[in-house]
Amino acid sequence: MIRLTYELIRDEKDEVKTYVPSAYPTEFNNLVYVKGPNGSGKSFILHVISLALYGNYLSSDQLDPGLKRKIENLLNIEKNKLTFTLEIESPVQDFTIISRKPDFNSKDIYVYVKRNGIEQLYPKERFLREFRLLYTIPNNPTTQLPQLLSEIKAYQSEISSRIIQFRNFLDERIREIEKSRDESNLGKMRSELNETKMALNEVEDTLFSYKEQFNKYSTYFAIHEYLEAGAKILSLSQSYNSIDAEIKELEKKVVKRSKAERESEKRYTQTMSTIETKKNNLMPTLAKYNFSDLKKRYTFINDASVLVEIRKPTVQKAIRENLSVFIEKIEALAKSEETANAKNLDSLELYIELRRVLNNPRYFGLKIPGTERDAGSFISIINDEIDKITTIQQKIDNYYTDIGKIKSFLEELEMAISHSGKSSPEFGGKGSSIEELKLDELNVKKLQISQLLKNVTDKRNASKQQLFDLHEDPSLVAQREIVVIADPVIKAFSNLSETEQERSIDKLKQNIYSLEYKSKQLKLLYDSQIKAISDLERQPANPNRKFLPDLKEISRRLVPLESLFRSELPASLSKIKDKRMDSFSEFDNKYSEKIGRYYAKKMRTVFHADGIYEVQSVDIVNEVIKTTTGKEIKFDYLSTGHSQSSYLTTRLGMVDSKKVIALFDEVAMMDENSLSPVISLIKSKFQDGSLIGSIIVQRAEKPSVEEL
Repeated sequence: MIRLTYELIRDEKDEVKTYVPSAYPTEFNNLVYVKGPNGSGKSFILHVISLALYGNYLSSDQLDPGLKRKIENLLNIEKNKLTFTLEIESPVQDFTIISRKPDFNSKDIYVYVKRNGIEQLYPKERFLREFRLLYTIPNNPTTQLPQLLSEIKAYQSEISSRIIQFRNFLDERIREIEKSRDESNLGKMRSELNETKMALNEVEDTLFSYKEQFNKYSTYFAIHEYLEAGAKILSLSQSYNSIDAEIKELEKKVVKRSKAERESEKRYTQTMSTIETKKNNLMPTLAKYNFSDLKKRYTFINDASVLVEIRKPTVQKAIRENLSVFIEKIEALAKSEETANAKNLDSLELYIELRRVLNNPRYFGLKIPGTERDAGSFISIINDEIDKITTIQQKIDNYYTDIGKIKSFLEELEMAISHSGKSSPEFGGKGSSIEELKLDELNVKKLQISQLLKNVTDKRNASKQQLFDLHEDPSLVAQREIVVIADPVIKAFSNLSETEQERSIDKLKQNIYSLEYKSKQLKLLYDSQIKAISDLERQPANPNRKFLPDLKEISRRLVPLESLFRSELPASLSKIKDKRMDSFSEFDNKYSEKIGRYYAKKMRTVFHADGIYEVQSVDIVNEVIKTTTGKEIKFDYLSTGHSQSSYLTTRLGMVDSKKVIALFDEVAMMDENSLSPVISLIKSKFQDGSLIGSIIVQRAEKPSVEEL
């Protein structure tokens, strides 16, 4: 049974009127005609039922926009104050749909489904998921037949949503199962833990061996350096004392100079004591650059005398001029490298920060999106990039370091030339004696030995500190050297040159640093693996784990299916609806044919002229119905009543597994023959429970409600 009561208070400007059911009963069967003259309220019954069943939420593909506006207008509480109660009882399914709008001044509508005497609230989403409201006016059925594609579009969208919901549900179940205890995975994780432990032990053993070797090398090197530096200090001290004594003797013989002259000569002597050495030290730096004409300029500088350039700066400028060219061209080279590698150099800090983040133990084993690599292998790639960029940066820094060396030497040279201008061209004051020249020479040597003595002393002190760090007593190094060198490892090491020894120690130091870092990372990995195993062991077992591969396969197969209903079918349907045959693909043609067969199955038969024909297919694009007898009937050939019949049977036939409430308005153009297949289909669906109620509205002279 269908029971409907309502009260509508409407502001009609000139008066406020109240409408209640009067012309029609408030209770009638589930399948009925509602007949009556215009204005008797028969269509209003359908409007209220549609509003009561969330009809105002249907899309334009599901409900005619004009009908939807009329339904929505009933909720305009400034003009229409409405209350109603609707009950649709399903005798086949044994449930009742109840919808109430109890408050005139509220838009709230409450829908319930009553089963076994219990009312359960049905929000819009749940109701539309289980029930379908089919409300239409077949006023122009020949144009509405192609519009049935909108129904298909709505079904496609709904199926797509269901697939997405199911896949999300399935993926959530997959994640739950993956988090459960997996004995096979536990075994694999324990095996990986053992591999990590073995790798850690191997690294620790190698690290211990390297550290032991490093300590032996460092001890021998420090002892040898300490003893050798001590011997050099003794020899240099003797030379220094001898020269100092000779200087004191000569100072007694030379003529006294003014204080200013002595100061000038002193500065000059200090400069001269280092300038020649600095030039010799600079030449290997210049030799690195032999592009353009720098090789020729290197020869000019090498062959030129520093003393001549200092004493006769206006005559000889070879060293200064050619060094200035070196500075200019090396600067250009450095700037060229900076420009060419600007993008890479700017990325260095980003790579370093990314490496720092990925080194966090929580990301071990994490797959990097867009790649097949985990965090560990990605760190290796980042390290390679950092090494490349660091190499470029070091190369540029070396250019500027070399420029600094050249500029420093030029400053020293200019200073020497400045001091020389205040002394005589003969190296000393004007009228310098042989004793004074000899004294200048000895002062230069004294300063050189003094500098050497300082360097060797610094080296000896550094060796002494290293001995303390190695827990060695510097006072016993002579005896310790005998013991240390007896070690076969040290015997081979002692035969190397000092440079080779330093290189060997540096290499060991780098290996130790690398292994310490690797050991630290392996320990973090080991701890994280233990925690992961412990966490997994605490997880309950999931009996559905055996289905995990099948569930993943189903999820994988749902992806193309989702794509089909979300994009491919809607795109094809749009072409079919717009009749863009020139752009049809093979897929579009096949889909159009399937829709035609689907329409034929739902339409079943068609009335035309003098007979009833069984439908074989429907060509929506060309608007042709093909019958099993071979007859082709254009949509335009159908009479209004016959086309209404075809339209309504097709609409009814297209419904899915949802329970249907069918409301058909204004079917006045249909006679008994054209209505017959529609009513037959309605009754059939009511009996099998797929349809729970249907109202067909027709115009008549007097109001009446008749059972179908």
